[in-house]
Amino acid sequence: MRSFLCAEFLDFVAQRFPAAAGDGGPCLPATCLGPGHVRACADAVAPGCGVPGPALLQSFGTALFGRLVRGYPAFFVGMRSTIDLVSRYETHVAAEVAKLAPAFPLPSLALVRRKGRPVEVLYRSPDGLADLAEGLLAGSVAHFEERLRVTRGRADASGCSARFVLGRRVRTGA
Repeated sequence: MRSFLCAEFLDFVAQRFPAAAGDGGPCLPATCLGPGHVRACADAVAPGCGVPGPALLQSFGTALFGRLVRGYPAFFVGMRSTIDLVSRYETHVAAEVAKLAPAFPLPSLALVRRKGRPVEVLYRSPDGLADLAEGLLAGSVAHFEERLRVTRGRADASGCSARFVLGRRVRTGA
């Protein structure tokens, strides 16, 4: 489980940016430093991809969401929306992953709802993967075919905490 994110990331790079695939170095289960290591992998391959590391992690997060839905459908049973998924994340998704890998540190997600304002998602993790979280939220919006826009609000420079706004996407055209 420690190298899961790195392995998925390196597969993503190999498929989308084959010329840069070898730039990330191997990330083997015995040597992986944990989930935060995917950030170092992204920084290592970003120049060869021609995409900044944070944008690469966001794209990866969006693609990863689809892979998670296909690979772990039980986590998404009864989920009908991104807000539904985030509101049940701690008790449904994180609790199940903790049973599989108790030592695997998971980020925390919390919803903030204020009357008359868009819903906000608060992200916290010592691994500093707010860019990945933003991509996962975008992937969720796409999966549930919602007319939402994910916008990053306040974030710390380390990427360990961030606030995302799930605002309604405005229709354009006639």
